[in-house]
Amino acid sequence: MSIELKGIRGFACYQAYLSTIYFLPLTKTYRESEMDRFAMQHDFAESSPDRKKGILVEILGVSTMSERDVVRLICVHKDPNGIDYSEANASNLGVDKMIDLVFESLLACSEASKTLFFYPTQSLTASKNTP
Repeated sequence: MSIELKGIRGFACYQAYLSTIYFLPLTKTYRESEMDRFAMQHDFAESSPDRKKGILVEILGVSTMSERDVVRLICVHKDPNGIDYSEANASNLGVDKMIDLVFESLLACSEASKTLFFYPTQSLTASKNTP
């Protein structure tokens, strides 16, 4: 994957990812699980890319992704001319290509979540005010 999750677009993409995986408990994979939401998210993040894709398909089957989230997930990609996708030029994409870009972004965010969300860094766990 050649996505760089940085800047405002990267953060917006990550937020769209979080709003997507919010629906993990509704998927067939996790519906009857005894795991809490955190454990589900951790299990998802640690899964193979193929398993993640299958679970993402399940999520999209039980929820609706907003147009805004689709744009957020696509805008971290560049078109063949090296220009960042935006709402204006993303409308030129076919559905197949759009879905490929959305899935690529979701998978990239799931990898980034290992450092951003599930495994807090020292700066997030240690306060300057603690003895």
